[in-house]
Amino acid sequence: MPPKSSSHGRSAAQTAQIKAINEQRAIAASSTNSSVSTATADAPDGCAVPEHTARIQMLQQTVIELETALQIQKDLVAQLTQNLANEKDRSKMLSDKVDVQKEHSKQLYKVMRVEKRAQQRGQARKALMEGQIKLLKSADVRMSMNLQEATGNASKAIDALLTVQKENTTLRSELSRSLKLYASDLAVAQKKLDLAGKQVKEYKGQAAKFKKHCDRAAVVQANALKRATDRLKKEHSVHNLLHKGVYTEKTRALIKLLVQAGCSREYVGEVIHEVFRTAGISVCGNVSRHTVSRVILEGYVAAKIQLGFEMDNANSMTFGADGTMHRDINYNARHVHLKTESYGGEGGNATKQSTRLLGVQSALDEVVRSQ
Repeated sequence: MPPKSSSHGRSAAQTAQIKAINEQRAIAASSTNSSVSTATADAPDGCAVPEHTARIQMLQQTVIELETALQIQKDLVAQLTQNLANEKDRSKMLSDKVDVQKEHSKQLYKVMRVEKRAQQRGQARKALMEGQIKLLKSADVRMSMNLQEATGNASKAIDALLTVQKENTTLRSELSRSLKLYASDLAVAQKKLDLAGKQVKEYKGQAAKFKKHCDRAAVVQANALKRATDRLKKEHSVHNLLHKGVYTEKTRALIKLLVQAGCSREYVGEVIHEVFRTAGISVCGNVSRHTVSRVILEGYVAAKIQLGFEMDNANSMTFGADGTMHRDINYNARHVHLKTESYGGEGGNATKQSTRLLGVQSALDEVVRSQ
């Protein structure tokens, strides 16, 4: 007899499959949340394109998970249908065995009746066959033995029939429970399938909406960039030489550079205007000869103040001088070597070795000294 199918084993397999699906969903959800949080943290404020892109990726991952769950449910329904067909074939095979046992019981019953009739005829002929009593006794003994054997076989057949009937009843109850379980699982799978279809439709709508938002955000960003570019061009198309009525440091540096390059102080303002006009930039303000002279004088005073500050902060310094004569007049040039602060942006405490010119003066002659 084939072994009974266990509904507990099938329930355990289904539970294992559902647990595996839940674990895959949990892993996909965690990785998706991590990727979304990372993309949101890296994106600048006000930029919605990476966030929508991450959301679209998360929705696509959810659709793939739902399709995988749907395929698993379909495979489970197919497996349950195959198990039901196997149970039906098994029940049919058991029914055929029961029919065979019934036919065998009928044959035994016929044999028993034949033996019973033979015994009745022997009893009727007992009075007429006194001479053959010994033969009849031996025949009766053999008949009794056969009858006992036939009776034992009949009882065994009846027991087997009862056992088959009990097994058939057990199989029918088990089959009914399996059908109910499969029907409930099929209903749950159908509900999940309908819910998944609704969610897929909703997610597709959200994805289309997010795509439209992304397209609009790209257009808005392009327009904002264009407006900002136009505003910057408009702001930088005008250069102010003065700020709140005072010439800026950049203007002063430009004036000193032009004078050092050999430009006349009278034409410094015109050169500045012409250079900016060539670059397409209009200039607000004018630089006169008096302004140029004042800027150079202020630069000279600032250089002296800076030299005094550096000498005051220096731990040690070395002075040097050299002289020459021109038209009977001695001229002396003096300089100093010291460590000064580095003005190259290397740090507030960075220092370097520098040489500063103290000036060129004419030496006193003998007449002046005697006086």
